[in-house]
Amino acid sequence: MNRTGIQWTTFSSNPLKYRRKSDGAVVWACVKTSLGCRSCYAESIALRYARGKLFNAANMDELEPFLDEAELHQLRTKKTCGGVEVSGSRVFVCDMTDAFGEWIPDEGLDQLFVTFSLRQDVVFQVLTKRAERMRNYILRDDGREFRINIPGVVLNREPFDWPLPNVHLGVSVENRKETSRIEYLRQTPAAVRFLSLEPLLEDLGEL
Repeated sequence: MNRTGIQWTTFSSNPLKYRRKSDGAVVWACVKTSLGCRSCYAESIALRYARGKLFNAANMDELEPFLDEAELHQLRTKKTCGGVEVSGSRVFVCDMTDAFGEWIPDEGLDQLFVTFSLRQDVVFQVLTKRAERMRNYILRDDGREFRINIPGVVLNREPFDWPLPNVHLGVSVENRKETSRIEYLRQTPAAVRFLSLEPLLEDLGEL
């Protein structure tokens, strides 16, 4: 978890990371999906610090996604970060990738959402360009348990206030072609729904 200069949040956190299959190096990664990804800041940072390659499907095939248990533990327990109280704050989760990328299994998302459920004093903000996957994941009704690797803790969906009251879900929209993401967001149960309109490549008209 880190302080961030992003105006609409307090901290950023990246519990979702990638391990290179060839040598085990931990890197950042994603797969660009639309014009709004063209100048991806996460890709630029990964390249600048030699922490990843271009964000494309070929390079993703070289990687294995995993959840950083130390980062998840911080999200569940950390009291202060950079001298700022974590309780009552907002945390932008997975700003260096897309948590709803098709390469992330539902079981990984389960661990994220269980972590959110265990830290009700913090607002978690999740932003995606994969709005359809997000909707389908949130609406799923397959009876599977949400599991997380905490000794003695096994949670299923029933005890949750669903949607989780401390989780805000958003989509990025950069042009009229991608406004369909807004309709998927409308169909997604969430305590708060939000839009990120950057980079805004054209007038979106009436939404």
